[in-house]
Amino acid sequence: MKKKILIGVGIVVLFALIILGWAYSLVDPNAEKVAEFVKKHPEKAAIFIVRNDSVIADQNSDTIMPLASTVKTIIAIEFARQSSSGIIKLDEEIDTLELDKYFLKGTDGGAHSQWLKQIKKDTLLNGSKVKLLDIAKGMIRFSSNANTEFLMDKLGFDNLNALLDSLGLKGHQKFYPIGSALVVCQKPKEIEIQPFVEKLQMMSMDEYVKKSFEAHEKFKNDPTFKKKFDEESIYIDQQKIWSNRLIGGSCKQYVSVMHKINSRTYFDSTTQIILDDIFEWPMKNKENKSSFFHLGAKGGSTAFVITEALYAKDFENNQTEIALFFNNLTTLESIKLQASLDAFMMKVLKDGEFRNKLINDFKK
Repeated sequence: MKKKILIGVGIVVLFALIILGWAYSLVDPNAEKVAEFVKKHPEKAAIFIVRNDSVIADQNSDTIMPLASTVKTIIAIEFARQSSSGIIKLDEEIDTLELDKYFLKGTDGGAHSQWLKQIKKDTLLNGSKVKLLDIAKGMIRFSSNANTEFLMDKLGFDNLNALLDSLGLKGHQKFYPIGSALVVCQKPKEIEIQPFVEKLQMMSMDEYVKKSFEAHEKFKNDPTFKKKFDEESIYIDQQKIWSNRLIGGSCKQYVSVMHKINSRTYFDSTTQIILDDIFEWPMKNKENKSSFFHLGAKGGSTAFVITEALYAKDFENNQTEIALFFNNLTTLESIKLQASLDAFMMKVLKDGEFRNKLINDFKK
């Protein structure tokens, strides 16, 4: 029997992989190893780094790759846009039961539960209700997939796709309910695994997206539908298909988005304030606060994918934007890269010698 593993849209990997990655990071976080992997494995990695409008590193920056939870960046921007336009209200209270409709146990690495625990600790709940702004923050900081699916529905898929055009993200794949797509990948009990995998592989993207929307509507309107979901019936081959079909974008596109936020001139002032509030959760860290005026980020992962997009402005007014995407990773590769990714990002932001090495390493 094929081994079953946990799955997810956001920061999701095997529980064991998370523990191993954490342990590895305590032993040997190594920024240089990330750069070496990117350089040696162009079939698996893309990078684009810009500092003060000068390119530091560029490899496969136009290649469309699965974004995992980094795609939530666009949702947060649309959230801020609609908030500043008065279409939605930041302080609107939503019952957490509305979010629970989209929560699929065992598929998000504990993200949604961690967010609920945090908002309870911070006394942000009014009975069972939470403000829209805190839902958006939970989508970005904790990468809650339930929050994401709720917000996609509330903001409107057409509006999200229109935003891609207005941001100039040509070639970015269109939005659809990627969490609900897990239902499409779920093997029915009466079908053997291999025939089902082959059928899933042959399914057109149009049909796949259509079925994902159908599942989304059932989650939204039929409280009994979620009970039929069984994460243990989604094996590794199905997970790989799901991961490959996640919404895709390029490193260059996400650096352009990070630059728009970082410039503080692209968005109107009200929108910018909301974006800062949502994205700059890393500034809660004392060390970051002592080094940067602004620091915001969004990452994502599956069992095969790691993505990260980041912007920063330091106390010398240097502006940096980074996008780093990986796909088709092995478990061991994921462990090592996850362990060193933060070290890589900080070294890019703080170490001029390291940046010069990257310029030489990634010369066209």
